[in-house]
Amino acid sequence: MALITELKREVLDAAIPVSTLLRKALIVAKELGDEENERWISAELKGYAQDEDIPDYRELTGRPVVRDHYTGWQYVYTQNLTPEMAHQISSFNFRSSMAELEANASQDFVGITYHPEMERRLIQALGGQPCVPAIHFSGIQFRRIVDMVRDRLTEWITNIPDPPDAAGLPRGDMVVEVVQEANQPRYAPASLRGFLGKNKDWVFQGIGTEILKWVGRLLVLLLVFAVGYFWSKKEPSSPRTPTTPSPTATPIPSVTSTPTPPTSKS
Repeated sequence: MALITELKREVLDAAIPVSTLLRKALIVAKELGDEENERWISAELKGYAQDEDIPDYRELTGRPVVRDHYTGWQYVYTQNLTPEMAHQISSFNFRSSMAELEANASQDFVGITYHPEMERRLIQALGGQPCVPAIHFSGIQFRRIVDMVRDRLTEWITNIPDPPDAAGLPRGDMVVEVVQEANQPRYAPASLRGFLGKNKDWVFQGIGTEILKWVGRLLVLLLVFAVGYFWSKKEPSSPRTPTTPSPTATPIPSVTSTPTPPTSKS
C-alpha cells in the first residue's frame, strides 16, 4: 500500500496538520484490520464520547478565573481549598476533535466554562454575586496534546513494514543509482574526440538529417519567391483612361458704381 510509505514521510513534516495525518492513518488501520488503533485514531480525529475513557494527555490543569460586570477577569485563589477540591475546579477533560485542539493550540489563552451544575456551585461559593467562572489554559498546553498524538502516530506507523509492491519504488529522500547494462551503447565518453570516434555514425547521421531539412525548407521558400516574381512580370498592364480636361472658369470683371449726389432745387 503506497499510503503507508506516504504516511511515514508526512508524519515527520511539522507543516502537515495532525488531523490530516489521522485521516490517512484511519484508512491504513482499516485496511490492515488493526481495530485497536482504528478506535484510537477515530476518537482522536472525531473526539471522544462521554462514556469513553480519554488518555491522560487530554486532561489539562488550568487557572480558575471569574468575571463580573465591574472588575472583569480575576484569578480565583485556591490556597484555602483541599488538593482534591483545587484539582476538581482547575482540571478539565478535553474530548473535542483534533481540529478543535489544533485551533486552540494557535491561541495564546483559551477560556473554558464549567458545567452548569458546577458553575452554580462555584457562584454560591464566591458569594452568590452574578459572575462567570471559567478556567484559563494556554495554547502551549494544547500544542503538547497535538505533539503527543503525532508521536504516538509515528511510533505506530514506523512499526508497520512497507508493502511488497512499494519496496522497489524510489522515495523522495532516496538516491537511485542507475546501473548500465554491459551491452548497452554508451553515449557519454570522457572527451570530445572519443565521443565523436565512438558515436560518429549516429552523430553525423543526425546532423546530416537536420541540414537536409533546412536546405529543403530554403529551396521551397526560394521557389515560392521565384514563382511570385515571374507571375507579377507576366501580368498585363492595365490601359490608361484619357483624362478629361476640367473646365476653366473665366473671371467676370467687377463693375463699381459711384453714387451721384442729389441736386438741390433752388
